[in-house]
Amino acid sequence: MPRNGSGNYDLPINSWNPAINGVSATPADWQALANDMAAAIQGSVASDGQTPMSADLAMAGYRLTGAGAPTGTGMSLRWEQLIRGADIPSAATITIPLEGQFFAVTGSTAITSIAATIAGRLVYLKLDAGIVLTHSASLIMPAGVNVTTQANDIVAFLSVSAGVWRCISYPRYAASDHAGAVEPTIRWPYMTWADTGNDLLKRRNAADSAWVTIGALLSHGSASLAFKVAPSTAANEAVAQSQVFGVGQTLQDVTASRSFGVTYTNSTGRPKWVAIGATATGGGFAISATVGGVAVVYDKREVASEVVYINFIVPAGATYAAQDGGVLTNLTWMELI
Repeated sequence: MPRNGSGNYDLPINSWNPAINGVSATPADWQALANDMAAAIQGSVASDGQTPMSADLAMAGYRLTGAGAPTGTGMSLRWEQLIRGADIPSAATITIPLEGQFFAVTGSTAITSIAATIAGRLVYLKLDAGIVLTHSASLIMPAGVNVTTQANDIVAFLSVSAGVWRCISYPRYAASDHAGAVEPTIRWPYMTWADTGNDLLKRRNAADSAWVTIGALLSHGSASLAFKVAPSTAANEAVAQSQVFGVGQTLQDVTASRSFGVTYTNSTGRPKWVAIGATATGGGFAISATVGGVAVVYDKREVASEVVYINFIVPAGATYAAQDGGVLTNLTWMELI
């Protein structure tokens, strides 16, 4: 009979088994023994690899040892593929050993490509020195730019097709942006830094060689950061709150410091509103105003004791003046400053 289901083999009982002195053994029984042993051998595994498995191989807690390195699909993995592999010297093109998942790259030569390997393979490289990883169609880096690493950075690469590797993880890109009064020691292209020491928002340039100031920080604290802009000086620029008409301005009586026929300049940095009123003492009394030398408003009264009144807006930086005609009383000159 073949093995008994537990892996044991026993010869069938007949005139040949067990052998007994003086008991005749028949040719048929001998053939039965030979046939049974042949069937048992047929169900065993040949050491030269000729026998295909016909069922799962139960290892009962034991290990397959001495396996060779796999070279293709359908082959078993082995321990060496999951551990740290041999160090790789940096070079323009580096070759990942067949086995290993984690490798140290020594030296500081810029890497421009990685030799082709099995598509779908994932490896982690620890860069012992700061080196340049050159972005290309075959070495695809985050943001599509060259990356200058720092010593002991770890980068994950995935072989997406023959000869094409993509960086799928670089901690400096995944890390949080920085806020603080001191420049971060760990930097990467396009990271942002809220420089609370100088109240400036900065971004790292593509070459990771300098900071570019984006704008100013209005306030900073543990809860949030806000941004402010410098006062606008040209078209298409964002304006600061201090330049918005009416915000933070108050209506002030400037009668004592204003006179008709005198040109003034709005140097407040934002538009101002001007209102002038007076009482006519006789007919034909009028007041008018110019902004930037252009007449903008005019009011006239023909009857005494009537009130004449004008108001106008003066843009930031513009000149303005008021003119009178006739005799007036009760002059009031108000400005929103």
